[in-house]
Amino acid sequence: MRILVLHQYFLGKDDPGGSRFNQLTKFWAENGNQVTVLAGTVHHGTGRVDPRYEGRWVTDEKFAESVRVLRCFVPRFYSRGYIGRLVGYIVFLASSLVTALTHAGPQDILVASSPPLTIGLGAYLISRFKRIPFVFEVRDLWPEFAIETGVLKNPWIIRLAYALESFIYKRADCINVLTPAFLEHLMTKKCVPQNKLIHIPNGADLDLMGPGPQDNWVRRQNHWQEKFVAMYVGAHSKANHLWQLLDTAEVLRDHPDILMVFVGDGNEREKLLSEAKRRGLSNLQMIGPQPKHAIGDFINAADVGIAVLKKTPGFKTVYPNKIFDYMSCQKPVVVGIDGEARRLVEEAQAGLYAEPENPQAFRQAILELYRNKKLRSDMGSLGYQYVKEKFARPVLAARYEQALKEVLSVYYEPKISGLEAPKRLLDLVIAVPALILLSPLMLGISTLIALRLGRPVLFKQRRAGYLGNPFFIFKLRTMLDLRDEKGNLLPESKRLTSLGSFLRNMSLDELPELFNVINGEMSLVGPRPLHSEYLPRYTPEQARRHETKPGITGWAQIHGRNALSWEEKFKLDIWYVDHRSLWLDIKILGRTLLKVARREGIHPEGCATMPEFKRPNDQKENPT
Repeated sequence: MRILVLHQYFLGKDDPGGSRFNQLTKFWAENGNQVTVLAGTVHHGTGRVDPRYEGRWVTDEKFAESVRVLRCFVPRFYSRGYIGRLVGYIVFLASSLVTALTHAGPQDILVASSPPLTIGLGAYLISRFKRIPFVFEVRDLWPEFAIETGVLKNPWIIRLAYALESFIYKRADCINVLTPAFLEHLMTKKCVPQNKLIHIPNGADLDLMGPGPQDNWVRRQNHWQEKFVAMYVGAHSKANHLWQLLDTAEVLRDHPDILMVFVGDGNEREKLLSEAKRRGLSNLQMIGPQPKHAIGDFINAADVGIAVLKKTPGFKTVYPNKIFDYMSCQKPVVVGIDGEARRLVEEAQAGLYAEPENPQAFRQAILELYRNKKLRSDMGSLGYQYVKEKFARPVLAARYEQALKEVLSVYYEPKISGLEAPKRLLDLVIAVPALILLSPLMLGISTLIALRLGRPVLFKQRRAGYLGNPFFIFKLRTMLDLRDEKGNLLPESKRLTSLGSFLRNMSLDELPELFNVINGEMSLVGPRPLHSEYLPRYTPEQARRHETKPGITGWAQIHGRNALSWEEKFKLDIWYVDHRSLWLDIKILGRTLLKVARREGIHPEGCATMPEFKRPNDQKENPT
């Protein structure tokens, strides 16, 4: 394959920082693929520009055999606050797009790694110009992380960021997420269909990181021979919130042989250094950024590795690179990040958890490892074995390569021919006149609803459409907004009014869905659109119901409608997907009119409305 990678922060050979794609591209190239990387000229952590890139729009360089890197212009003031960074994102969007079209040559597939979120827009434009599929990788949940850490505050920019995120998720051919929590978040919160998602996590860079002697040049050079070193390696930014480790150093003053060490750089480093001097923290040493090849020696010189982030809900979903680095060097980890990172460390039995932003919790964890050499050794060994077996980069690179091949095969496979155009024509020929003819009836019903139930007249709800992509369905309102003492909505059976029951019996509440049909979000015939929350509950076979547009009526509706079980409905939906034709749609429309006239299958037995769809192993019975 000819793989184009769009990664603004792709590192140079000795640059400090996370090197996930540096390793992935190398493995892909070794496996016979040609890889071209579009990267920025400004280093993400330091904000510096290599003199080789000064004043140049694009620099063509070689990273490894069959890995070509095109460095695209980013202005120097990228690191000067939020505005500078935003301008840097926009400029890279432009420079990478121009470079892709003028220098990159022909490609088969594009992989875009975010953040920043603007990478996704660039990937979409490049993929359309080159007519290739693109895979969007989510390393962090933007814009959520930017909002939680206070980077994004302007409500208009936040709205724009969410709109851009939704646009990218809809148009990417495949989305890779780095943690199980990201996977769940995109399915349940963003309504991304399960069959569009893959999970290939971050991994251990065992080429550069590995167990080594502790009494090495780093330890001797820094005079740590008599010290117990608790080391943090990584970015010094708002998101990392290293102030909590300054507080930890303060509460560890009573143990002068314990030394806290920071290795790295970032926009908070100078402030942290100044504050450490002001407090007189002689048990804290801050070392600047180091070349990637030296990081393993620094970690090996330490006794314990520390991983921290700001205490926000969004960071419960991440796997920081540094955890894999510590484990690769056989060091126990003190993890100050709840959620996925904590689960990873505890599952591997590779370290201890400390509550984020709680210096006493960090003190307790560090002292436990300080006092127990065997515990340190055991945790280091277990962590090393764990990453070797489950997170080795060659294994992950092979999985990623296979996923790219599958995206290519789907992208270029023959589509169903001769059906979509006439089906769309049938929808418009029927839906447009029907909406015009039925508009007086809809107006009359709307007036009655306003008088009996109040406003709003229309009911709007997010549903899963074609390929699971979300859209809003419109129906006439049939229920009251009744809630219990805790503010929770009462069951539908208690909120459904007599007028609402009549409208449902006659299927009149479905009339506004003609707008969805005309808008192209639905068809007249297809599987019924269900709640977006159901997406992660489907089996792979059941998820195939999204291979066609949802419909106002369908094969399941004329064979029992709501009197069917969920399993029976899904089997009929899949049968329709596999046998759909224009003649079948006409047949279903005719039989639907008969079913509505006979009022058959409106309610499931013993229920006023259809119970919620649950996973097969979920035995709760709370119909909605």
